[in-house]
Amino acid sequence: MRSLAKLAGVCPMTVSLSLRNHPSIPEATRERIKSIAEQNGYRPDPMVGRLMRHLRVGVKQRQGAMICALGLRFSHKRRGYAEDILDGAKARAAELGFFLDRLWLDETGLDPARLKRLLRSRGVEALLLLPMAEPLDLTETLDWANVSAVATSATVTAPHVHTVLPAQFGNTLALCSALRAEGARRIGLVTVRAQDKRVEHRVAAAVAWHNLEHGCPEVTPLLLDSWEVDKTAFRDWYSRVKPDAIVADVQAYLDIMHELVPARERAKIRFACTTLAHGETTRYAGIEEDAHGIGATAIELLDWMYQHGERGIPVKPRVTLVTGRYRPAPAAKTSARSQAAARA
Repeated sequence: MRSLAKLAGVCPMTVSLSLRNHPSIPEATRERIKSIAEQNGYRPDPMVGRLMRHLRVGVKQRQGAMICALGLRFSHKRRGYAEDILDGAKARAAELGFFLDRLWLDETGLDPARLKRLLRSRGVEALLLLPMAEPLDLTETLDWANVSAVATSATVTAPHVHTVLPAQFGNTLALCSALRAEGARRIGLVTVRAQDKRVEHRVAAAVAWHNLEHGCPEVTPLLLDSWEVDKTAFRDWYSRVKPDAIVADVQAYLDIMHELVPARERAKIRFACTTLAHGETTRYAGIEEDAHGIGATAIELLDWMYQHGERGIPVKPRVTLVTGRYRPAPAAKTSARSQAAARA
């Protein structure tokens, strides 16, 4: 650092800040110092960088929040997923020495001036964008220039920041493969149009590809307009598509569809859920998306950005995918009456 400072005619602190891309140093100065560093074979030492970050932010008495989680309040149907992400983020933030605060955007009225004051007063330097209740463009809502930001869903439609997502396409392919191994050939998806848009059609694409690959391209999905199951639309779709497996977003949806399938056919139909919540009692087979892991991974990415002084909207946003795990359906419990009937 001292050698580079002499060559550049600046103090060592200016070199340090420039190599970390700190916005307090003019861009021209940063680029000139980085060029001198490259010409002289300078390479950063990650271990030293880690130590210096610890020394800079390790003071327990610092005021305000280093990281702020921003979100919109969910209905009870999806609240658990966002809260699981937040729990995973809090645990990892504590391990890395950060304090994580939370702010609901709907409480601020999405007022840019008020949000700016709140974030400044809390000392926020990084933003964790939680899954939103609806797709949201936050470009004009926040001051992005001086913060690092990572999103945990595709519901933040703009600006495009680094994102950590569940591997929904791969997860759904794994679910379809498990269903096929159990004898299912025609896999039908039932979902809500808004939810299909929220996940950028990844689940529908995986089911469509599986059916196409196994010779059943005519098994089209049923896209509903609301979270209330349209019973007439479902029955029409079921009689037309004739699926031997039905996949949906939540188990409560599957409970309703289970009752809508003709009683004589229920035993032959397999039901599966694409998003089993962490710790949720399993009634059907499905994929448990690693929401805790998504939150933790997002904090690790913010940690890296903080160490390297990466702030503002990235030129090349990265997407990190976190794989879930398949959970089989619980073993069916046989009633005493059924056991007696079987013995007879």
